[in-house]
Amino acid sequence: MGDGALGSDHVNYLVLRYLQESGFESAAKSLYREWYRNDQYRDPEQFPFAGVVKQHELVHIIQDGLFHDQLQATVANGPRRFTLTSNDVEQRTQRNKSLSRRQSVYTSNDQDEFALPAAKRVRQSNASDTLTNGDAMDVDDQRDEYDRTSNPSDQDRAQSEPEQVEQIIIETKAMGTQTDVKKKIRTQTMYWSIDKSSPVSILHTAWSPATASSSFLLAAGESLCRVYDVTRTSDSYLNGIENIDPLPMGPEHTVTAISWHPSGQYLTCALQGPSRVDGVQAYKAQLVDVSPSGDKRPYDDAFNMVTIALRYTRSGNTLFSASSDGQRSVLELRDTTSPKHHGLAVALGSVDNLVVDIAPISETSFAACGKGLVSVWTMKAAENNDDPEGATLVQTYVHAVPADINFDKIRYDWRHELLVAVATTSGHVCTLQKSSEGWSHGPSLTLPSDVGSRITAICFEPSSRTASEDRGHPKLSNGVLAPTRLAIGMMNDQSGSVCLYNTSSDGIALFTSLELEQQEPPLALSWTTTTIESDGTQARLAAASDEAIRIWDVTGKKAEDLLSWKAAPANWYQGDDNHLPDDEDATEPSLAWDIKGERLAFAVGRKMAIVSMAPEPATNGVNGTTTDD
Repeated sequence: MGDGALGSDHVNYLVLRYLQESGFESAAKSLYREWYRNDQYRDPEQFPFAGVVKQHELVHIIQDGLFHDQLQATVANGPRRFTLTSNDVEQRTQRNKSLSRRQSVYTSNDQDEFALPAAKRVRQSNASDTLTNGDAMDVDDQRDEYDRTSNPSDQDRAQSEPEQVEQIIIETKAMGTQTDVKKKIRTQTMYWSIDKSSPVSILHTAWSPATASSSFLLAAGESLCRVYDVTRTSDSYLNGIENIDPLPMGPEHTVTAISWHPSGQYLTCALQGPSRVDGVQAYKAQLVDVSPSGDKRPYDDAFNMVTIALRYTRSGNTLFSASSDGQRSVLELRDTTSPKHHGLAVALGSVDNLVVDIAPISETSFAACGKGLVSVWTMKAAENNDDPEGATLVQTYVHAVPADINFDKIRYDWRHELLVAVATTSGHVCTLQKSSEGWSHGPSLTLPSDVGSRITAICFEPSSRTASEDRGHPKLSNGVLAPTRLAIGMMNDQSGSVCLYNTSSDGIALFTSLELEQQEPPLALSWTTTTIESDGTQARLAAASDEAIRIWDVTGKKAEDLLSWKAAPANWYQGDDNHLPDDEDATEPSLAWDIKGERLAFAVGRKMAIVSMAPEPATNGVNGTTTDD
């Protein structure tokens, strides 16, 4: 063998990488375990050549070999040695099929005249299915647009992976006529891992809510506060994305809560950390406004507590916050229209309990939940109207709940003025409804009994209008409000599911349950910010486990599968100590749509991915004819 020949270790490693990148996880693990049995076992990632193997290297080597064989045959004016992809094989195959059809005319009298062909197994495409067994192996006279041997520089080891068009199963009649026009989805995934030596865990991801600054993405959590500028250009996908760290974060600093201002001009972070770590300025407990360009402005804070929740109202004129020391909680209201809003809060309230989450209701009221607590708070003006800073926050309604139940998520439906609070561990649900007489117990919400008692996530479909605006909308008649959809993620030891409800002032009704596999529980949910009543837009719901995403189109009356995505192991586990872990990372994922509903940010631990989606032209199933909707 010459120096350029591949040894058995080279071939085994290339096959292992191909199986990982193509989504054949079981086969890859089997090969890995067989390799491990050898007494001379060596970690494949420790081979000297492992670091220089590019993505899809095995396929590229085969393609280059076939291309070289084709060139040799052309120069020598002779036959090709490898005819796997030659036109001769295709022509012979077509002739054999034609002959078989002609012979079948005389031998199929005893068969069904319109017998259906045997069903084929269709494997759904996802992020790992970047190559197929057919077209991607064909020799193409045109070389790749970008040199695959190039090593683009980026700040977070970002990798771009163009993905295969989703394979959608089409229902057909016996004659083979397609009855439904289906749109395909083309996806592109960019992976990267946070480039910090200290332990990092991403707890929050959030895109800017404004169209003008929609390319900015925040990733924050343990020892991390980073803003990315994800512009939609080819260079950004190939060469990485720009980012800044506006706040110096040590290994013991954590961003406990974040909230973008609706204008997209800045976001507010709640920081926690020791008084001083390696020269880093103190962040015991502090609120800071951070702009996408890195400018920052801290708030005055009189309480040394951990801020657990931050929420802006829809207008952005009010910022609510909830802080706690584990036993007692302080709630604050800040008027962002005031030039002094970075000072002390306009109104304060306290409760001898742990508040875990809050939900804005209006500019002066919000709901809070916690251990044995579900209540509504309202700002009460000072007795002396000349002293606006003397206002207080008071509980105007307290719902009776068991003292030992920890309600940790609360959401508000603006359209129907409905509150839903859940205890994720125990599965308890509480609803409140507002009427002309005030707040009271809301309609009953029943969870399916066969999906387990653990609630993983909850979110209302976003609405761009309030109840009063909805009643005057021309699409509605007789002042009747359209129902709002509520998604609740559930899981048990056998499976997971996403329960979709129609909520209204008349009641809450389950209209569908989306089943998921045990390995892909819905740990996080996210709706697109574009709403169902927006003309020409899709309402999409995404559910994520720690390595997979499911997306449904819920624009119509039923939810339709739109995309099944699974992280490619070769990219998702890059830099991990165990390249093929048997136990997946149990860290709760973070999931967020951008303002246009086209890009989905996904983060687990220190790993991040952005899944970008674009529709392909629809086909009517006859000769590949395209149709415009």
